[in-house]
Amino acid sequence: MAEATKDQELYLREFFQEEFDGSAKTEKMTPAKRERVPRRKIHALIANMPLPESNPSDRQRIQGLLFKAYSGYVHGAYPHIMELFGGRPAKYHTSGMIGTPAIDSCEAQLVHYLYRALLSVELVAGRSGRPDIGARVIQLAIDLARQTECLSNDEIERMSRRLARLD
Repeated sequence: MAEATKDQELYLREFFQEEFDGSAKTEKMTPAKRERVPRRKIHALIANMPLPESNPSDRQRIQGLLFKAYSGYVHGAYPHIMELFGGRPAKYHTSGMIGTPAIDSCEAQLVHYLYRALLSVELVAGRSGRPDIGARVIQLAIDLARQTECLSNDEIERMSRRLARLD
């Protein structure tokens, strides 16, 4: 198993850190100071993971695009907030958008979220020296891709070759 880098240790410490300093008196509670690993370093680390048949600069560009595309939803950018507005009478749909075209789009994106989550687990398994878990996760990703047709046959074949190298 590979040793954790200083940035990886810092990221894990910050991830598990309590939000407040632990003071028992609410009037004196202050947010805990955080030492964060910059996003660009996290994106670069993920993009530079050793994945066969994949170009690190393409991975970094795609990761940056995904991060920026969804950041507006997480941080409440105006164009993303306005997607919740509409109907007759016009209103903000803060309880969801059941029965609107947005549902189809969200359902289509769900498969991609699941696939990206599996890729993330595969990377962690590889970094942790657990090819057994990596192989199981790749097989899950292959099954997901075949059942949902979220990837081309070429991409599924690449995953199959990656799986064969782990076996």
